[in-house]
Amino acid sequence: MTNSETTTIFGVVLKDEDATEFLKTLGPAPACQTCGKTDWFELVTSPEEDEFLSIRTTNTGGQVGTNHIPIFLSVCDNCGHTRQFVARPLTEWVGDGRPK
Repeated sequence: MTNSETTTIFGVVLKDEDATEFLKTLGPAPACQTCGKTDWFELVTSPEEDEFLSIRTTNTGGQVGTNHIPIFLSVCDNCGHTRQFVARPLTEWVGDGRPK
């Protein structure tokens, strides 16, 4: 299974590479908490073209809620340790023309 090439979040079309470039503007890649390597890849896109990655809410009864928080993932290329980021700052950065 491969991811679709783009996804749309908050009306902004995104690619995995957008998340990689966005994180680079924030500083150098940190060392992985698990293995110490600094090689990461980012995932914004989903296997399904009309879907995006998100955290789902849960109601007080433990049932899946109807709301979600769009996210993107940064994954260690060595061990798979995963960091998650809320997608809003990424979509604003892309929407603003990718300021440095």
